[in-house]
Amino acid sequence: MSPNTNLFLKIAGSAMLILNVLKIISCRSVHPRPSRFFLSARTAAVLVLLLLAGMCCLASCDVLKNNIIRYTCRVKAAYDHDQGAFTQGLHYVDGKLYESTGLFGKSTIREVALESGDILRMLPLHGNYFGEGLTVFSENVYQLTWKAGLCFIYDRQTFELFGEFTYNTEGWGLTHNGTHLIMSDGSDTLYFRDPETFELVHRLSVTLHGAPLPMLNELEFIRGIIYANVWQTDTIALINPSNGSVVGLVDASGLLESYDISDKPGVLNGIAYDHDNDRLLVTGKLWPKLFEIEMVEESDASRSNDKGDVRAEVALQMMNWNNFYILGRLFAISLYL
Repeated sequence: MSPNTNLFLKIAGSAMLILNVLKIISCRSVHPRPSRFFLSARTAAVLVLLLLAGMCCLASCDVLKNNIIRYTCRVKAAYDHDQGAFTQGLHYVDGKLYESTGLFGKSTIREVALESGDILRMLPLHGNYFGEGLTVFSENVYQLTWKAGLCFIYDRQTFELFGEFTYNTEGWGLTHNGTHLIMSDGSDTLYFRDPETFELVHRLSVTLHGAPLPMLNELEFIRGIIYANVWQTDTIALINPSNGSVVGLVDASGLLESYDISDKPGVLNGIAYDHDNDRLLVTGKLWPKLFEIEMVEESDASRSNDKGDVRAEVALQMMNWNNFYILGRLFAISLYL
């Protein structure tokens, strides 16, 4: 018998025992006269159901964690990176690294030499625009803006701006799967768009343990999986594009710990993949380094001793607390039965 099956059998057995006790103390023969401690049979049944549901909520945390593959990072190489770059988008293709940076008055699109960190080409955006996610599709570079509702289209070879698309959400992250552009807006929703027209093809709701996972930021499509930075965390979520479920979590914390940094860097943001050489690259906002990392799957032992560094799992806790809120409301109603 598996530990999870055994756990639920214990919960069910405990609930049956409590039900029998409550039936006894709620019996009118024991309490011939009503008192403030009197429990009707209906109230007793509701309390048992609430107790059972509450214990299941707690148990679900351990049960559902088993469906997620968890990774840590091993640094394979570290490259210099412009610490003035507020990285919002990153893409590597054909030996070239493209980057989009943000902040009003400082936003740019640039081509960067990976090994040296030198800026080979750079085009600043107008001061009214806050640059966001970026991807290269065919011979075009697409760059989102945060709140302007504009996606700029550049010629990949010259950085000449030759078109733009509009959208009615915020712009955060951008990638593509070879057919559609995939866009995030800071919510739990990913938008699949036609690269020729930017028309919305379909939406994908992303869930972690069955609960919505918001704050999806920079994106990269790697070997059939969508990689997404989760804003304000050191976590990268691995998303199944067919159903939106998170199938893996990468703990990328501690990458900068060995470096003496005078100016405080921003959060992890920026994922690129070198398909030709199977290299995974990550950086962050105002980071002085860009890293090539290897994802290392955690062992069962390390998972059992998890210190909770993968903060994206707060979504699971929110789900459980939401359930407890509902249970509390039901309990309050039961008092009037």
